[in-house]
Amino acid sequence: MPTLAKCARCKELFLQEDQPVCPSCWPQEEAEYARVREALDFREGLTAPEVASVAQVTLDVVTRMLDGGRIGGNGTEEPPRCGCCGAPAISHSKRLCQACLIKLDQECAEAMRDLRKRMSGFATAGIHQVHAALSAKRKGRAGDRIERAFSEANAASTAPGTGGMRMGVVVPRNRAGRAERGSRQPAH
Repeated sequence: MPTLAKCARCKELFLQEDQPVCPSCWPQEEAEYARVREALDFREGLTAPEVASVAQVTLDVVTRMLDGGRIGGNGTEEPPRCGCCGAPAISHSKRLCQACLIKLDQECAEAMRDLRKRMSGFATAGIHQVHAALSAKRKGRAGDRIERAFSEANAASTAPGTGGMRMGVVVPRNRAGRAERGSRQPAH
């Protein structure tokens, strides 16, 4: 029964039956298979990287053919070994044994849990700290504007020619030019 898979060559989705590549990439795969087969017939006992070099294909192609069983080791090439413990590996492309793969999955899951636990504390505390800092900064700006407005009003009231009398009430304004909350407009 066909399954939905990603082509190993062009990365497009296709209905996979038994080949690892899509129908449009199959002719290229067959041509490369012929070159790999020719290289193996020409010289026996080559390793996968040597076969890729002689056949002028990528190592991924040779590995895919080994995993798919299209080409096989002729007994001179060692089976792949686990990179952690040295036991026989799952395949040429997955260079881990089943036990080490399970252990690695468990370590990754534990690391993710620890990271989530550490990040959850930062997320809630960080939001409240940022909100408090912004509120304090806004209050500080408003206080500075009010203080500046009153100092300008005092400077204007003591200007020469005013006789020391206040010229009017200055109402602190926000950025839009409207009177701030709590300030009273002078009656005209």
